[in-house]
Amino acid sequence: MRAALRAVLACLLCVACGGNPFPAELRVGVYADIPGIGERDAAGRWSGFEITLVEQVLHRLGTRASFRAVTAEERDARLLGGELDLVVATYSITDERIARGIAFTVPYLLSYQDILIRGTDAEVIRTVADLRGRRVCTGPPNATPYQHLASVNRGQDLGIEIVTRASSSPLCVDLLMAGTVDAVVSDAAILSASVLRHPGLRLAGTRIWPRPEQYAFGLAGPAAARTERLDAAIREMVADGSWRRALIDSFCPGGGEPPCHTAQVFLKYPPTA
Repeated sequence: MRAALRAVLACLLCVACGGNPFPAELRVGVYADIPGIGERDAAGRWSGFEITLVEQVLHRLGTRASFRAVTAEERDARLLGGELDLVVATYSITDERIARGIAFTVPYLLSYQDILIRGTDAEVIRTVADLRGRRVCTGPPNATPYQHLASVNRGQDLGIEIVTRASSSPLCVDLLMAGTVDAVVSDAAILSASVLRHPGLRLAGTRIWPRPEQYAFGLAGPAAARTERLDAAIREMVADGSWRRALIDSFCPGGGEPPCHTAQVFLKYPPTA
């Protein structure tokens, strides 16, 4: 608690004197087990789009990251409890989080609800309408992907048989690989990890719901000056092509141009520069 208080006071002092509002090193909560997003190998090396993004953004601000593995369930508590300075782990901007005292940067990735399919079905399942009468796996009823899919299913009278699992990935992916279901619905960013793990799978590249998840850096405490600096660095990466390069390098084995299909799914909807 005292260490967290000292960090906040130091940050306020820096802002007051017009200096850099960041310490020399920031504790950043990231995923350690999602290929393409955030992953740590057996040797302790970190990789993934969010890892590269954090490293480049903080470098532009004259500081560096000390990465700490987090799960989705503990992101809010560890940030608000002072264990972390930033969370960058497919962290969506929500009114609920803002009301709890979490501040966000501008989005660095827009992730729509998408459809994961077997590659052999790429010409058969292209949109949500193509799921008519099929078995589709997604997360539990209290999760956003289920709620969106159920709403579309009712609204368009598609007759989809929705199969739920506690986690839409990888439990649903196992069913897809086994042929038990025809597709999986979840955030495109999360589903992209399954494409990297299983080359025989593919994103349909469609939108189940018209509004995307907006992933951003999450901060707690007095954040105005820090958020402004982070916003500027993120916008700079989008404008100068660094964001695009990081995306392709993370989601396309071997990189190169033109970008692979998974990267194109995100490149279609870049965040505002």
